[in-house]
Amino acid sequence: MQVFKGRDAQQLERLAAAPSSWRVFNLHHSTRMLQSAGGSTQRRFFQTHQLNHALFTKHTLREHERAMFVVAPAVATKVLIPLDRGSFSHGAISLFIGERGYEVAMRQWLGLKVSPAFADLAPVGSDAHILTRLAEMPAFDPFLMSETFGGGLMGVSPDYLRVSLLEDGETKAYILRELAPLIRMATGSDTPAKVHKFVDSIFGHDIGTSAADFLKSMGLPESSWAQVVSAWKAALRYEVEFVHTRQRFMLFLRQLSDMNAYGYSERVSRHEVDATISRMRDFARRVFGNIVNAAQGFNSARRAQIIADGRIGDLRTYLQELPEIISSYAGARAVGQHTLSYWEYRTRGLDHTWMPAEPFCHLANDLMGMEIQYTSSSYGGQQADDTAEMRRAFAAL
Repeated sequence: MQVFKGRDAQQLERLAAAPSSWRVFNLHHSTRMLQSAGGSTQRRFFQTHQLNHALFTKHTLREHERAMFVVAPAVATKVLIPLDRGSFSHGAISLFIGERGYEVAMRQWLGLKVSPAFADLAPVGSDAHILTRLAEMPAFDPFLMSETFGGGLMGVSPDYLRVSLLEDGETKAYILRELAPLIRMATGSDTPAKVHKFVDSIFGHDIGTSAADFLKSMGLPESSWAQVVSAWKAALRYEVEFVHTRQRFMLFLRQLSDMNAYGYSERVSRHEVDATISRMRDFARRVFGNIVNAAQGFNSARRAQIIADGRIGDLRTYLQELPEIISSYAGARAVGQHTLSYWEYRTRGLDHTWMPAEPFCHLANDLMGMEIQYTSSSYGGQQADDTAEMRRAFAAL
Protein backbone atom coordinates (compact mmCIF):
# COMPACT_ATOMS: atom_id res chain seq x y z
CA MET A 1 0.00 0.00 0.00
CA GLN A 2 1.15 3.53 -0.82
CA VAL A 3 0.01 7.04 0.01
CA PHE A 4 0.19 9.59 -2.82
CA LYS A 5 0.42 13.30 -2.07
CA GLY A 6 1.79 16.47 -3.66
CA ARG A 7 2.57 16.23 -7.39
CA ASP A 8 1.33 12.63 -7.58
CA ALA A 9 -2.00 13.71 -6.14
CA GLN A 10 -2.34 16.45 -8.75
CA GLN A 11 -1.77 13.90 -11.52
CA LEU A 12 -4.44 11.68 -9.99
CA GLU A 13 -6.84 14.62 -9.90
CA ARG A 14 -6.39 15.08 -13.65
CA LEU A 15 -6.95 11.35 -14.21
CA ALA A 16 -10.09 11.49 -12.05
CA ALA A 17 -11.54 14.21 -14.29
CA ALA A 18 -11.56 11.92 -17.35
CA PRO A 19 -14.25 9.34 -18.19
CA SER A 20 -13.66 5.61 -17.78
CA SER A 21 -11.78 3.60 -20.41
CA TRP A 22 -10.95 -0.05 -21.02
CA ARG A 23 -8.01 0.30 -18.61
CA VAL A 24 -9.37 2.78 -16.04
CA PHE A 25 -12.70 2.44 -14.24
CA ASN A 26 -13.32 5.98 -12.98
CA LEU A 27 -15.98 5.46 -10.36
CA HIS A 28 -15.14 8.88 -8.91
CA HIS A 29 -16.18 10.56 -12.19
CA SER A 30 -19.31 8.40 -12.62
CA THR A 31 -20.50 9.06 -9.07
CA ARG A 32 -20.05 12.80 -9.44
CA MET A 33 -21.91 12.81 -12.76
CA LEU A 34 -24.84 10.89 -11.24
CA GLN A 35 -24.92 13.19 -8.24
CA SER A 36 -24.96 16.30 -10.44
CA ALA A 37 -27.81 14.81 -12.50
CA GLY A 38 -29.97 14.54 -9.37
CA GLY A 39 -32.44 11.75 -8.70
CA SER A 40 -32.19 9.06 -6.04
CA THR A 41 -29.48 9.43 -3.44
CA GLN A 42 -29.47 5.63 -3.01
CA ARG A 43 -27.62 4.98 -6.28
CA ARG A 44 -24.29 3.38 -5.57
CA PHE A 45 -21.81 0.91 -6.98
CA PHE A 46 -20.36 -0.12 -3.62
CA GLN A 47 -22.01 -0.01 -0.22
CA THR A 48 -18.77 1.49 1.13
CA HIS A 49 -19.00 5.20 0.32
CA GLN A 50 -15.24 5.76 -0.07
CA LEU A 51 -15.05 3.14 -2.83
CA ASN A 52 -17.71 4.98 -4.83
CA HIS A 53 -15.13 7.74 -5.34
CA ALA A 54 -12.21 5.45 -6.19
CA LEU A 55 -10.19 4.91 -9.35
CA PHE A 56 -9.50 1.36 -10.53
CA THR A 57 -6.73 0.72 -13.04
CA LYS A 58 -5.38 -2.35 -14.85
CA HIS A 59 -1.65 -2.22 -14.20
CA THR A 60 1.08 -4.39 -15.71
CA LEU A 61 3.30 -5.27 -12.77
CA ARG A 62 6.91 -4.14 -12.85
CA GLU A 63 9.68 -6.41 -11.57
CA HIS A 64 9.88 -4.68 -8.16
CA GLU A 65 6.11 -4.93 -7.67
CA ARG A 66 5.85 -8.70 -8.05
CA ALA A 67 7.18 -9.33 -4.55
CA MET A 68 4.04 -7.62 -3.24
CA PHE A 69 2.07 -10.80 -4.13
CA VAL A 70 2.29 -14.39 -3.02
CA VAL A 71 1.62 -15.35 -6.65
CA ALA A 72 1.99 -12.31 -8.88
CA PRO A 73 -0.33 -11.88 -11.89
CA ALA A 74 0.93 -10.30 -15.09
CA VAL A 75 -1.72 -7.58 -14.80
CA ALA A 76 -3.04 -6.50 -11.41
CA THR A 77 -5.95 -4.25 -10.49
CA LYS A 78 -4.97 -1.17 -8.53
CA VAL A 79 -7.43 0.73 -6.30
CA LEU A 80 -6.83 4.44 -5.66
CA ILE A 81 -9.01 5.88 -2.90
CA PRO A 82 -8.98 9.67 -2.28
CA LEU A 83 -8.20 10.81 1.26
CA ASP A 84 -10.89 13.44 0.73
CA ARG A 85 -13.97 11.88 -0.86
CA GLY A 86 -14.58 14.95 -3.03
CA SER A 87 -11.13 15.25 -4.60
CA PHE A 88 -7.82 13.49 -5.26
CA SER A 89 -5.90 16.76 -4.91
CA HIS A 90 -5.37 16.14 -1.18
CA GLY A 91 -3.90 12.70 -1.76
CA ALA A 92 -4.93 9.09 -2.07
CA ILE A 93 -4.11 5.63 -0.79
CA SER A 94 -3.19 3.01 -3.36
CA LEU A 95 -3.11 -0.77 -3.18
CA PHE A 96 -3.45 -3.77 -5.46
CA ILE A 97 -6.40 -6.11 -5.01
CA GLY A 98 -4.91 -9.32 -3.61
CA GLU A 99 -1.49 -7.97 -2.64
CA ARG A 100 0.11 -9.02 0.64
CA GLY A 101 -1.66 -7.18 3.45
CA TYR A 102 -4.67 -6.31 1.25
CA GLU A 103 -7.19 -7.72 3.74
CA VAL A 104 -5.62 -5.86 6.68
CA ALA A 105 -5.39 -2.57 4.78
CA MET A 106 -9.03 -2.68 3.66
CA ARG A 107 -10.19 -3.44 7.19
CA GLN A 108 -8.06 -0.68 8.75
CA TRP A 109 -8.75 2.04 6.18
CA LEU A 110 -12.36 1.30 5.27
CA GLY A 111 -13.62 -1.08 7.94
CA LEU A 112 -14.28 -3.51 5.08
CA LYS A 113 -13.93 -7.26 5.43
CA VAL A 114 -12.72 -8.70 2.11
CA SER A 115 -11.65 -12.19 3.20
CA PRO A 116 -13.09 -14.57 5.79
CA ALA A 117 -10.62 -15.09 8.61
CA PHE A 118 -9.98 -18.56 10.02
CA ALA A 119 -12.56 -19.41 12.74
CA ASP A 120 -14.56 -16.31 11.75
CA LEU A 121 -17.84 -17.48 10.28
CA ALA A 122 -19.17 -14.02 9.45
CA PRO A 123 -19.52 -13.80 5.64
CA VAL A 124 -17.84 -11.12 3.60
CA GLY A 125 -20.20 -8.52 2.11
CA SER A 126 -21.10 -7.71 -1.48
CA ASP A 127 -18.32 -5.12 -1.74
CA ALA A 128 -15.69 -7.83 -1.27
CA HIS A 129 -17.23 -9.86 -4.11
CA ILE A 130 -17.40 -6.78 -6.36
CA LEU A 131 -13.70 -6.08 -5.78
CA THR A 132 -12.85 -9.69 -6.63
CA ARG A 133 -14.87 -9.55 -9.85
CA LEU A 134 -13.21 -6.27 -10.90
CA ALA A 135 -9.81 -7.87 -10.34
CA GLU A 136 -10.76 -10.92 -12.42
CA MET A 137 -12.01 -8.90 -15.39
CA PRO A 138 -9.45 -8.51 -18.20
CA ALA A 139 -10.60 -4.94 -18.91
CA PHE A 140 -13.23 -2.44 -17.77
CA ASP A 141 -15.14 -2.82 -21.01
CA PRO A 142 -18.73 -1.46 -20.75
CA PHE A 143 -20.14 -4.74 -22.07
CA LEU A 144 -18.19 -6.86 -19.57
CA MET A 145 -19.23 -4.48 -16.79
CA SER A 146 -22.87 -4.85 -17.80
CA GLU A 147 -22.58 -8.64 -18.06
CA THR A 148 -20.93 -8.87 -14.64
CA PHE A 149 -23.00 -6.42 -12.63
CA GLY A 150 -26.18 -5.89 -14.66
CA GLY A 151 -29.65 -6.52 -13.29
CA GLY A 152 -28.73 -5.21 -9.84
CA LEU A 153 -26.26 -8.04 -9.18
CA MET A 154 -24.31 -7.52 -5.94
CA GLY A 155 -26.36 -4.39 -5.28
CA VAL A 156 -24.79 -2.35 -8.12
CA SER A 157 -27.12 0.42 -9.28
CA PRO A 158 -28.01 0.07 -13.00
CA ASP A 159 -27.35 3.81 -13.40
CA TYR A 160 -23.60 3.10 -13.32
CA LEU A 161 -23.89 0.69 -16.24
CA ARG A 162 -25.98 2.69 -18.71
CA VAL A 163 -24.11 3.34 -21.95
CA SER A 164 -25.14 5.47 -24.91
CA LEU A 165 -23.43 5.30 -28.30
CA LEU A 166 -24.94 8.51 -29.57
CA GLU A 167 -22.58 11.11 -28.09
CA ASP A 168 -19.83 10.24 -30.58
CA GLY A 169 -20.62 11.55 -34.06
CA GLU A 170 -18.67 8.91 -35.96
CA THR A 171 -20.33 6.06 -34.08
CA LYS A 172 -23.80 7.54 -34.50
CA ALA A 173 -23.30 7.98 -38.27
CA TYR A 174 -22.20 4.34 -38.48
CA ILE A 175 -25.30 3.25 -36.56
CA LEU A 176 -27.65 5.28 -38.77
CA ARG A 177 -26.24 3.58 -41.87
CA GLU A 178 -26.51 0.21 -40.15
CA LEU A 179 -30.11 0.62 -39.01
CA ALA A 180 -31.75 2.18 -42.08
CA PRO A 181 -32.27 -1.17 -43.92
CA LEU A 182 -33.53 -2.77 -40.71
CA ILE A 183 -36.13 -0.03 -40.17
CA ARG A 184 -37.24 -0.35 -43.78
CA MET A 185 -37.62 -4.11 -43.32
CA ALA A 186 -39.53 -3.73 -40.05
CA THR A 187 -41.83 -0.80 -40.92
CA GLY A 188 -41.72 -0.43 -44.68
CA SER A 189 -40.19 3.05 -44.34
CA ASP A 190 -36.71 4.40 -43.64
CA THR A 191 -37.39 8.13 -43.44
CA PRO A 192 -34.71 10.03 -41.49
CA ALA A 193 -37.19 10.82 -38.73
CA LYS A 194 -38.13 7.17 -38.25
CA VAL A 195 -34.52 5.98 -38.33
CA HIS A 196 -33.38 8.63 -35.82
CA LYS A 197 -36.29 7.78 -33.51
CA PHE A 198 -35.42 4.09 -33.51
CA VAL A 199 -31.68 4.71 -33.07
CA ASP A 200 -32.33 7.01 -30.12
CA SER A 201 -34.67 4.40 -28.65
CA ILE A 202 -32.32 1.43 -28.77
CA PHE A 203 -28.82 2.94 -28.56
CA GLY A 204 -29.39 5.72 -26.05
CA HIS A 205 -29.04 5.26 -22.29
CA ASP A 206 -32.33 3.35 -21.92
CA ILE A 207 -34.46 1.05 -24.08
CA GLY A 208 -37.29 3.19 -25.46
CA THR A 209 -40.74 2.35 -26.79
CA SER A 210 -39.67 1.86 -30.42
CA ALA A 211 -36.88 -0.50 -29.39
CA ALA A 212 -39.20 -2.45 -27.08
CA ASP A 213 -41.74 -2.87 -29.89
CA PHE A 214 -39.02 -4.13 -32.23
CA LEU A 215 -37.56 -6.60 -29.72
CA LYS A 216 -41.04 -7.88 -28.92
CA SER A 217 -41.83 -8.30 -32.62
CA MET A 218 -38.66 -10.39 -32.96
CA GLY A 219 -40.03 -12.84 -30.41
CA LEU A 220 -37.24 -12.11 -27.91
CA PRO A 221 -38.27 -12.52 -24.25
CA GLU A 222 -38.26 -9.26 -22.31
CA SER A 223 -35.85 -10.77 -19.78
CA SER A 224 -33.18 -10.88 -22.52
CA TRP A 225 -33.65 -7.38 -23.95
CA ALA A 226 -31.07 -5.61 -21.79
CA GLN A 227 -28.44 -8.26 -22.56
CA VAL A 228 -29.17 -8.26 -26.30
CA VAL A 229 -29.07 -4.45 -26.55
CA SER A 230 -25.86 -4.30 -24.51
CA ALA A 231 -24.24 -6.84 -26.86
CA TRP A 232 -25.50 -4.99 -29.95
CA LYS A 233 -24.02 -1.75 -28.64
CA ALA A 234 -20.73 -3.51 -28.00
CA ALA A 235 -20.70 -5.04 -31.50
CA LEU A 236 -21.14 -1.61 -33.09
CA ARG A 237 -18.43 -0.05 -30.93
CA TYR A 238 -16.03 -2.87 -31.76
CA GLU A 239 -16.72 -2.60 -35.48
CA VAL A 240 -16.05 1.15 -35.48
CA GLU A 241 -12.70 0.66 -33.73
CA PHE A 242 -11.61 -2.52 -35.55
CA VAL A 243 -9.81 -0.75 -38.40
CA HIS A 244 -7.63 1.12 -35.92
CA THR A 245 -6.96 -2.07 -33.92
CA ARG A 246 -5.93 -3.88 -37.09
CA GLN A 247 -3.57 -1.06 -38.10
CA ARG A 248 -1.88 -1.17 -34.69
CA PHE A 249 -1.44 -4.94 -34.91
CA MET A 250 -0.05 -4.76 -38.44
CA LEU A 251 2.56 -2.26 -37.22
CA PHE A 252 3.35 -4.48 -34.22
CA LEU A 253 3.81 -7.52 -36.46
CA ARG A 254 6.04 -5.58 -38.89
CA GLN A 255 8.19 -4.39 -36.01
CA LEU A 256 8.64 -7.96 -34.77
CA SER A 257 9.32 -9.18 -38.31
CA ASP A 258 12.11 -6.61 -38.76
CA MET A 259 13.55 -6.91 -35.28
CA ASN A 260 17.11 -7.81 -34.39
CA ALA A 261 18.74 -7.71 -30.96
CA TYR A 262 22.14 -6.78 -29.53
CA GLY A 263 23.87 -7.05 -26.17
CA TYR A 264 23.98 -10.82 -25.71
CA SER A 265 25.53 -12.05 -22.46
CA GLU A 266 25.96 -15.14 -20.31
CA ARG A 267 22.57 -14.38 -18.78
CA VAL A 268 20.85 -13.86 -22.14
CA SER A 269 22.39 -15.87 -24.96
CA ARG A 270 21.80 -15.30 -28.64
CA HIS A 271 19.99 -18.64 -28.84
CA GLU A 272 17.57 -17.58 -26.09
CA VAL A 273 16.91 -14.21 -27.73
CA ASP A 274 16.30 -15.77 -31.15
CA ALA A 275 13.87 -18.24 -29.58
CA THR A 276 12.10 -15.40 -27.75
CA ILE A 277 11.74 -13.37 -30.94
CA SER A 278 10.22 -16.41 -32.67
CA ARG A 279 7.81 -17.00 -29.77
CA MET A 280 6.85 -13.34 -29.77
CA ARG A 281 6.01 -13.42 -33.47
CA ASP A 282 3.84 -16.49 -32.91
CA PHE A 283 2.27 -14.82 -29.87
CA ALA A 284 1.40 -11.64 -31.78
CA ARG A 285 -0.17 -13.59 -34.64
CA ARG A 286 -2.11 -15.72 -32.18
CA VAL A 287 -3.47 -12.76 -30.21
CA PHE A 288 -4.58 -10.94 -33.36
CA GLY A 289 -5.86 -14.17 -34.85
CA ASN A 290 -8.06 -14.71 -31.78
CA ILE A 291 -9.54 -11.24 -32.26
CA VAL A 292 -10.21 -11.85 -35.95
CA ASN A 293 -11.77 -15.25 -35.28
CA ALA A 294 -14.04 -13.94 -32.53
CA ALA A 295 -15.14 -11.01 -34.70
CA GLN A 296 -16.45 -13.35 -37.40
CA GLY A 297 -19.48 -14.12 -35.26
CA PHE A 298 -20.87 -10.60 -35.19
CA ASN A 299 -19.33 -8.77 -38.17
CA SER A 300 -21.46 -6.17 -39.91
CA ALA A 301 -21.29 -7.89 -43.31
CA ARG A 302 -23.05 -10.97 -41.92
CA ARG A 303 -25.67 -8.86 -40.13
CA ALA A 304 -26.21 -6.63 -43.17
CA GLN A 305 -26.77 -9.66 -45.42
CA ILE A 306 -29.33 -11.11 -43.01
CA ILE A 307 -31.20 -7.79 -42.97
CA ALA A 308 -30.93 -7.28 -46.74
CA ASP A 309 -32.41 -10.74 -47.34
CA GLY A 310 -35.24 -10.08 -44.88
CA ARG A 311 -34.49 -13.25 -42.90
CA ILE A 312 -36.29 -12.44 -39.68
CA GLY A 313 -35.65 -15.87 -38.17
CA ASP A 314 -31.91 -15.60 -38.82
CA LEU A 315 -31.86 -12.10 -37.34
CA ARG A 316 -33.59 -13.35 -34.20
CA THR A 317 -31.04 -16.18 -33.91
CA TYR A 318 -28.19 -13.73 -34.50
CA LEU A 319 -29.42 -11.45 -31.69
CA GLN A 320 -29.98 -14.37 -29.32
CA GLU A 321 -26.42 -15.62 -29.85
CA LEU A 322 -24.84 -12.17 -29.81
CA PRO A 323 -24.18 -11.80 -26.03
CA GLU A 324 -22.11 -15.00 -25.89
CA ILE A 325 -20.23 -14.09 -29.08
CA ILE A 326 -19.47 -10.60 -27.81
CA SER A 327 -18.29 -11.98 -24.47
CA SER A 328 -15.72 -14.14 -26.29
CA TYR A 329 -14.61 -11.21 -28.42
CA ALA A 330 -14.30 -8.91 -25.41
CA GLY A 331 -11.90 -11.35 -23.75
CA ALA A 332 -9.74 -11.68 -26.87
CA ARG A 333 -9.85 -7.92 -27.40
CA ALA A 334 -8.70 -7.26 -23.83
CA VAL A 335 -5.56 -9.36 -24.31
CA GLY A 336 -4.91 -7.46 -27.53
CA GLN A 337 -5.36 -4.09 -25.84
CA HIS A 338 -2.99 -4.97 -23.02
CA THR A 339 -0.45 -6.32 -25.51
CA LEU A 340 -0.45 -3.32 -27.83
CA SER A 341 -0.55 -0.68 -25.11
CA TYR A 342 2.26 -2.19 -23.08
CA TRP A 343 4.43 -2.83 -26.15
CA GLU A 344 3.93 0.75 -27.36
CA TYR A 345 4.65 2.14 -23.89
CA ARG A 346 7.80 0.12 -23.27
CA THR A 347 9.30 0.59 -26.76
CA ARG A 348 8.47 4.25 -27.35
CA GLY A 349 11.44 6.09 -28.82
CA LEU A 350 13.35 2.87 -29.59
CA ASP A 351 14.55 1.58 -32.94
CA HIS A 352 12.47 -1.56 -33.37
CA THR A 353 15.00 -3.06 -35.75
CA TRP A 354 17.78 -3.02 -33.15
CA MET A 355 16.74 -3.62 -29.54
CA PRO A 356 18.74 -4.54 -26.40
CA ALA A 357 18.48 -8.26 -25.76
CA GLU A 358 17.81 -8.52 -22.03
CA PRO A 359 15.11 -5.79 -21.78
CA PHE A 360 13.40 -7.29 -24.84
CA CYS A 361 13.26 -10.74 -23.23
CA HIS A 362 11.79 -9.28 -20.04
CA LEU A 363 9.19 -7.40 -22.08
CA ALA A 364 8.32 -10.50 -24.09
CA ASN A 365 7.78 -12.53 -20.91
CA ASP A 366 5.54 -9.80 -19.50
CA LEU A 367 3.41 -9.76 -22.65
CA MET A 368 3.06 -13.51 -22.91
CA GLY A 369 2.18 -13.62 -19.21
CA MET A 370 -0.90 -11.50 -19.98
CA GLU A 371 -2.16 -14.09 -22.43
CA ILE A 372 -1.65 -16.90 -19.92
CA GLN A 373 -3.47 -14.94 -17.22
CA TYR A 374 -6.58 -14.14 -19.23
CA THR A 375 -6.98 -17.19 -21.44
CA SER A 376 -6.98 -19.34 -18.30
CA SER A 377 -9.77 -17.24 -16.75
CA SER A 378 -13.52 -17.28 -17.31
CA TYR A 379 -13.04 -14.35 -19.68
CA GLY A 380 -10.61 -16.23 -21.92
CA GLY A 381 -10.61 -15.47 -25.60
CA GLN A 382 -11.05 -17.83 -28.51
CA GLN A 383 -8.31 -20.34 -29.28
CA ALA A 384 -6.35 -19.58 -32.41
CA ASP A 385 -7.28 -21.43 -35.60
CA ASP A 386 -4.75 -21.74 -38.39
CA THR A 387 -7.27 -20.80 -41.09
CA ALA A 388 -6.57 -19.89 -44.71
CA GLU A 389 -8.05 -16.45 -44.12
CA MET A 390 -5.63 -15.73 -41.31
CA ARG A 391 -2.70 -16.95 -43.34
CA ARG A 392 -3.67 -14.51 -46.10
CA ALA A 393 -3.92 -11.70 -43.56
CA PHE A 394 -0.36 -12.36 -42.41
CA ALA A 395 1.13 -13.19 -45.80
CA ALA A 396 2.19 -9.60 -46.47
CA LEU A 397 4.15 -9.33 -43.22
